[in-house]
Amino acid sequence: MVGYNGAIYVIEGDFNVGVPRDNYYAIGGGSPFAFGSLHSTRGSSLTPVQRVTMALEAAAAYKAGVRGPFTILQLPEDETTQ
Repeated sequence: MVGYNGAIYVIEGDFNVGVPRDNYYAIGGGSPFAFGSLHSTRGSSLTPVQRVTMALEAAAAYKAGVRGPFTILQLPEDETTQ
């Protein structure tokens, strides 16, 4: 999964590149729970980091193989694209 210029791209094992229908995506064993969280918070006033944190916490609560601590990386915005 790659985020670039405000869009998400999903790169599959066969190098097929897809663009999700919604502007969020989840991968891994906890993805069904993360998807549910992300869907329920779309259009909310939460920041992207808050939404991702909630999605990770939901996945950890319901999938035995998902555990924190989680690291969320956010690159600074490029001033030329603002």
